[in-house]
Amino acid sequence: MLHAKEDSEKTEVRDKWRAWVDERLLPQAASIDQHGITPRSLLAEIGSIGGFSVGLGEVEGEEFGSLRDMAIVHEEVGRGSAAVRSFLTVHCMLLQAVCRWGRLPVGDNRLHDLLKGKRLGGLAFSEMGIGSDLAAVKATASRTADGHYELRGIKRWVTGGQILDSALVLAIADGGPTVFLVDCHSTGVRREALSDVIGTRGSMMADIHFENVTVGDDGIIGGEGMGLAIATGILDYGRLSVAAGSVGIVQACLDCSVDYAWPCSKDGRQIGDFQLIQELVSKMSVAASAGRALVAEAALSKELGLSSTLLKTCIAKQFAATSAVQAANDAVQLHGAAGLTTRYPVERLLRDAKVMEIIEGSTQIQHGIIAEATRDALRQVRGVR
Repeated sequence: MLHAKEDSEKTEVRDKWRAWVDERLLPQAASIDQHGITPRSLLAEIGSIGGFSVGLGEVEGEEFGSLRDMAIVHEEVGRGSAAVRSFLTVHCMLLQAVCRWGRLPVGDNRLHDLLKGKRLGGLAFSEMGIGSDLAAVKATASRTADGHYELRGIKRWVTGGQILDSALVLAIADGGPTVFLVDCHSTGVRREALSDVIGTRGSMMADIHFENVTVGDDGIIGGEGMGLAIATGILDYGRLSVAAGSVGIVQACLDCSVDYAWPCSKDGRQIGDFQLIQELVSKMSVAASAGRALVAEAALSKELGLSSTLLKTCIAKQFAATSAVQAANDAVQLHGAAGLTTRYPVERLLRDAKVMEIIEGSTQIQHGIIAEATRDALRQVRGVR
């Protein structure tokens, strides 16, 4: 097993973001959920302190930290608000693609603004009826007489879609599935807000209609026909982010449960003194520690470019997401009737946790990937094809 214990530098990253979340994000989390809006000013603040570009390593001579740093930041932000963390997830996925395969000209302000969070980025991959099968997308990108592309199609469930400035769009070009970097303020882009989601309500989801949207050659990510490979690659960064954010939910459930079970008041016996309550708290503590270790190991594996990276990321995501649902369910149970009200954050944590089992590959998909990868690894060890 890789050892990814946090050193003093990583501890500084966690301390910085824990303090920011406690001071700036947690006081706004309930309002963000209630109104379904993440203030643009809050996102700008995250950008100003490096939250959107963390994990990119060195870009244009500037150091943006490691993937383990990213995991820490996304965990802490996820502890405060899963909705706000979702903005970081899709933005980091876009930047990973743009920095690795993009064609933006040297000095183009779009990259600088994306790195600093002045432009919000996201993904527009999903469509009605295709589930997780990205090869089945129907959106098209046709060459025009002047050498540009025209995008046509409808993308669903776009995180941040109501306010995104840039999006990666997967469409079928002449050369096959292709990813494009699209300006969401272009003529022909129409957004349809989605407000009836169970959790991460502040993620400002939308369906986005692309109606003959013009994209230049510099908007191609990689090349024609590379779309599925690129999408698969960056979705693994999304899994890592969601895994980290799920650990944040577990930690938030633990924090709330400890505060409720052992209030500062010393009048009478506290519910935390009962063994059944202690069992619930203990399970959350174990899940938080184990999930954090799995995420750190997956991040380190990805930094080192190991062949086991996909398996480790899927294991971390599957464990952390299911642990978040269990921890949130137990936290509501521990709070009793009070946990069913908005007076306490645990009902929001339960709704948000369920989303983690769906996004960036459902729990069932993770099980399939993990099982097949485990089978292949055992066959390799045994010399069996």
